[in-house]
Amino acid sequence: MCVSLFTSGRPWKRHHLTYIVLNNPPSLSFSTVNRIIAQAFKMWSDQADLTFTRVSDPYKADFKMEFVAGRHGDFFPFEGPGGYYGHASPPPSGIVHFDIEEFWTDRRRDGVSLLRTAVHEIGHALGLGHSSERYAAMYETDIGYIPNFRLHPDDIAGIRSLYGPPLHRRRG
Repeated sequence: MCVSLFTSGRPWKRHHLTYIVLNNPPSLSFSTVNRIIAQAFKMWSDQADLTFTRVSDPYKADFKMEFVAGRHGDFFPFEGPGGYYGHASPPPSGIVHFDIEEFWTDRRRDGVSLLRTAVHEIGHALGLGHSSERYAAMYETDIGYIPNFRLHPDDIAGIRSLYGPPLHRRRG
């Protein structure tokens, strides 16, 4: 589940953005979290004119991904396992928080899918609101584990309305 802090519909002014993962939950290694977060960003960049680069300096990061608990410095405290899984602020904030007290998982039916939650929260941090389409990543509530999870046409239409379709990118 997610609490939608803001649904501005305003995009970032730039199409190349940076991110940092500041920590990890007890149930997943830092390298696994970084892999999943990179996959979540790639799902969005595959569908829109966006690129994302991981950086090591938080002052150079547009998106700051962090696992936190309880009251953590914003107006949306987490209440422990089973409540809200995460929240994000709209552009140009880039703040994305996940409840560290959840049992985060990778490609498992038990626990909370970090990939699905990260895609959803990154969508908010990119300026998207909630979707009424049940199988959309931006659907308001978590509907459980989905093998081979991918963006729904509604998600794709939403991100392209803000950033346009992916452009041919040069290699090299």
